[in-house]
Amino acid sequence: MDIKPKAGETELKLEQILDEFDKFFGDYKNEIFASFVFLEIKQEPHEKFQEFYTRLKLAAEDCNYNKPERMLRDKTVRGINDKPLQERLLRETSRKPKTLQEIVSECKSAELSKDQSKAMNALDRQREVNAVKKEKERRFAEKETPKFRSLNAKNHIYVCKKCNLSHSCGKWLLMEQHVRIVV
Repeated sequence: MDIKPKAGETELKLEQILDEFDKFFGDYKNEIFASFVFLEIKQEPHEKFQEFYTRLKLAAEDCNYNKPERMLRDKTVRGINDKPLQERLLRETSRKPKTLQEIVSECKSAELSKDQSKAMNALDRQREVNAVKKEKERRFAEKETPKFRSLNAKNHIYVCKKCNLSHSCGKWLLMEQHVRIVV
């Protein structure tokens, strides 16, 4: 690095030296470390594909690869979380190479269809739960009717809700610290 005084000046000023240092070292990027960061990127468990792909593209810019599209394509296939999709892409590219755009398009459509399938299954599960809740509500409503209580109240043994023991209605129940009249 050769720093010379500006035209018309005989000495170097500190500001000029600092400016030259900033120009020289400010643009320097460690390609080895940038490549390391790029190669270590993997899709996080709940990360959307687009977010993962954006992180990959930003990291690849600092690597100064000769063929950045090929590196992005290979790293995209290697770094995705969807293992069945990864296997399918590897199988399909062994016959005919795919471009980066084709890989990205397939990853996006696979994620979209998986999200849609989850939404459909969640709606089905919600309907099933609602049906079970309605059935339970009807069953409890029948037990609370006076006719039902009068038929089962006389000389029938049941599990007490307070002490969790079995006994018939109208009996005294003594336990260690539980004294109660069952009505």
